[in-house]
Amino acid sequence: MDKDYENRELRTAFSTPAGILALGLILADAGFFDCDLKPEDVYAENKAKTLLARMGIFNKDNFSAIVSALINLPVGKDKE
Repeated sequence: MDKDYENRELRTAFSTPAGILALGLILADAGFFDCDLKPEDVYAENKAKTLLARMGIFNKDNFSAIVSALINLPVGKDKE
């Protein structure tokens, strides 16, 4: 499959309100937002990163944009 086509289609699918919710749930279920992953959980997190990479988001070319976006997020509060 053409990589640019795949990037566009995945971004289109996940850019709707339902797609944003689905992507958020996929990332959360994969432990993407967790800081204390167990070794057996790393595989799922890597699959989430692979999905973002296939969307053309998670790559070295976007390093500055990703870091800037993260820095500009409001400070969240973890549940204790």
